[in-house]
Order: sequence, then structure tokens, then C-alpha cells
Amino acid sequence: MNLKLYMLVLGAVLLFANCGKTTTETDNHTEFIKFYGNASEDNFACAIENNAGEIIFTGAVTTPKKGLQVYVAQVDIFGTVVKELFYGDSLNQNPTVIQQFTDGTYAILGNVIKPENGKQNIFFLKLNQNLEVIFDTVYLSAQNELCNSAVINSNSELIIGGSTDKANLIYANPQGTNDFLIRQLSANGTVLNEKIYGGSGADQIQKIKITDQYILAVGSTQSFSANLQTGYNAILLKLNLNAELIDTNTFGGEDAEFGTDIELLADGSVLLAYTGFEGGNGNTSQILLLKTASNSIHEVQWKNTVIWGTNTEAFDLLIKDNAIYVCGVSDRGGDSFKDAALFVCNPEGIVQQSYFWGYTGEEFARQMLFTNSGLYLFGNTKTGNNAMIQLIKPKLP
Repeated sequence: MNLKLYMLVLGAVLLFANCGKTTTETDNHTEFIKFYGNASEDNFACAIENNAGEIIFTGAVTTPKKGLQVYVAQVDIFGTVVKELFYGDSLNQNPTVIQQFTDGTYAILGNVIKPENGKQNIFFLKLNQNLEVIFDTVYLSAQNELCNSAVINSNSELIIGGSTDKANLIYANPQGTNDFLIRQLSANGTVLNEKIYGGSGADQIQKIKITDQYILAVGSTQSFSANLQTGYNAILLKLNLNAELIDTNTFGGEDAEFGTDIELLADGSVLLAYTGFEGGNGNTSQILLLKTASNSIHEVQWKNTVIWGTNTEAFDLLIKDNAIYVCGVSDRGGDSFKDAALFVCNPEGIVQQSYFWGYTGEEFARQMLFTNSGLYLFGNTKTGNNAMIQLIKPKLP
């Protein structure tokens, strides 16, 4: 065998041997990685630490007999499943949020297509502390509706943020062009209040937070863009506790920006993470951090770019021990593989440490969860059309 042919064969053997394994960089920064699902079209949705200090997460898992089902799991500090629930018989049932009431019961919200209307509808699945179903309510809509985020207020009521397509007559926008949706539900599933805001363009809430004085939401908009802004822009919406709109501010330029997450700081300022195409780099995207002034969403204290990349997107944001954590996806080197990414920044949004997890497919870090055992990263791993829920336990200094 000549040298050239030998090197080709050796390269192919090494490539095959590394399929599905972590890189050396990943091994140096990882305690463990766990996978959940059936390697089909399984998707992570949301994770919480419950009132007892246990980790609970939900997502959608495909099973041979039932199709796409709601999956809920309680795992220990090593990611081992302690108890789990598979629920539903719809091919299109996708949870997006899990929250826990003070009485220990769980609220799981998401989207489901029902044969009664053939539309995306919001559902509310309530479970007891043993992950047993109490009730499942579907809010049938004349047009598509999505729940992307939800919080529980001091009255044990759910505040949902998402989008709806049913306000076309109000805003004269075409069918398929969504508007902001805020919906308030009782713990028993009764609709208490609903507000819709929008315009001629597409609008969507991605994440919602609440204080004892107001509701703050982040998302993307075409209807509220300011002068010289085009395409989609990231948006902050400030509402009172009755979900009446008080103020808005948009961020972006001539391309597209999508608001991802927000943190409300003690001084009244807001920390915003968003994905943007600013800076004249064509289709190159970037993760950005922005901080507003105290009690003003219109005055920006600082804005910094976390990372550039052709497949770069932010998914989650949190603050811990005076550091800013952002997770998402990035290809780093411009190749076709997407890597799960974690960035640790100082209080001014300057990156101090970066971590990446990559295989031969695509990896997504969609949510961070800090517990007494440290940081957990939840997301997905995907090769071709096969996807699984993924839990990464980073090894941080």
C-alpha cells in the first residue's frame, strides 16, 4: 500500500472511531453527558429545580406507538432518571414550559395541533408531585397560537407569553403573521385575562418575566421597529400587572435581531441577550448582550458582542455570583457542524471564558440550571434526522 493510500485509510478509520465521542476540549471541561429519548425527533423544552431541590425537565419524545409525546423526567445530580412520565397521543404535542406552584403541583404548557381545528393550540397539563396527571386543558383557537414562555405570579396564576394569529382583523395583517400574546390563567386552567398587541408585521414574545410591579417580555418584532430599522428587531415590552402595555423599545439595524432572554437586576435595569445580524457581515450572526439604565428601557448603558459565527444563536441567560452566563449554539470555525456553547462574561458583558461541546452532528445548549451541585446545561444533540435530549454537566474552574 503506498503512503498516500495508507493516509487516506487511516484518516477514514480515525474519523469513524471518533463518531459520537466528545472532543479533547469537551473532555477537559465536562463532568458527564447524558442522553434521553429514542434517537428519533426528541426535543428538550424546559428544566427547573423544584421546591425539594430536585431537577425536573420536560420535552417531546417520539415513541413507536404514540408518536410525539410530552416527556417529563426527574433526575438526580448525576442525570440518572428517578421517575418519568410519557403523556399524550398526538403527533404534534410539544411542551415548551414547566413551572411549579407553591403547593408542589406542576404546570406544563406548550402547543398541540388538534383535529378539531387543525391549528396550533396552547395546552396546560397539570401534574401532581408524583408526575401523575391531574388535568389536561387545550385552548382551541380559530388561528395558530404558541406558548413560548410562562411564569407564576404571587397569586399562583400563570402568565403566558407567546404569539397568536387570530388578531388579523384588528391589525389588518395577513393570516400567518403573528402578534404578541399575553394570557393569564388560574391554577385550575381558567382564562382570567388576555391581551394581544401587534401591527402589520410579525411579532412574537420569546421570554417573559414578572416583578411585584410589572411584566417584562422580550421577543422579536416587525410592527414596532423604529426609524431606520428594517426586518426583525429585538424588542422589550413593559406591561403592568394587568398586561396593559406601558412601553416598548426595539434594538437592531437593517438586518434581523431576535430577542432571546432577559434578567431583571436589583437596580431596576434590564440585561438582554439577543441574536443579531448587525455589523455588515452578511449572513454572519452574533450573540449580543445589552444592559439598560436603571428603570429605563430606552437608555442603554452598554452593549457587547459575545461571539460571531455563521451558525451562532443565544438561547438562555442568567446571572450567578456576579458573572453573566449565556448559552446557545455556535459553529466557531465556520464549518457545517453546530456546537453547544457556554460563555461566562464579567458584569460588563466581556467574555472571560468560552466552552464548546461538539460531535459529528449538531449540538444545542438551550437552557442553564444552577443547583447546589453546580451548573447543568440542557439541550439537544442531532445527527441527520435523529435527535435526542442532552444534559451536559460542565466542569467549571
